[in-house]
Amino acid sequence: MSEKPAVSEDSIRDLVQAGSSPEARARFGAFLGISKPVSQKVMTRVLTEPAYALQLVEAAGLPDRLEPLLEDISASLPKKISATDTELLAHAAQAFSRWAKTGFAWVDDERYHARLATCHACEHFGAAPAERLIYRLVGRERAICARCGCVVTRKARLPTENCPEPDMVHPNLSRWGEPRAR
Repeated sequence: MSEKPAVSEDSIRDLVQAGSSPEARARFGAFLGISKPVSQKVMTRVLTEPAYALQLVEAAGLPDRLEPLLEDISASLPKKISATDTELLAHAAQAFSRWAKTGFAWVDDERYHARLATCHACEHFGAAPAERLIYRLVGRERAICARCGCVVTRKARLPTENCPEPDMVHPNLSRWGEPRAR
């Protein structure tokens, strides 16, 4: 198994500044651990959709995760969220209230990374719709769950929150492998 490349702010900045030239596409392919340049479509998505770029970077050096992202570049297109911005704000306020009752505790890093890995493999994971004001207000985090509308990296940190989808084998558990609320 190949080793995952070290990711630094400088390495990402260098790749982005190089644009979508053939050289930049070749460098990005090498960065991901593949033997050929990424396609023009992939590079365009990397430069315009931070959530897709993040998925690729996190899958770098992991062919089983990387190949589907490179082959089906529509896999992480922005998802349609049925909830209104007002509903999403109300849901976030409720989550914040539950979290406050824990003294603002976070899950440990192992649990956090396991949750994120599950989210990144999920069909509901994708980029936030750029036209939605609510997602522009939360800052640079753009990877969301289309099922619940939450910003994945934030929700996965909170011990009071859970994945809304049932586990496919154990329906009494969430996809995070945690008991579902009744």
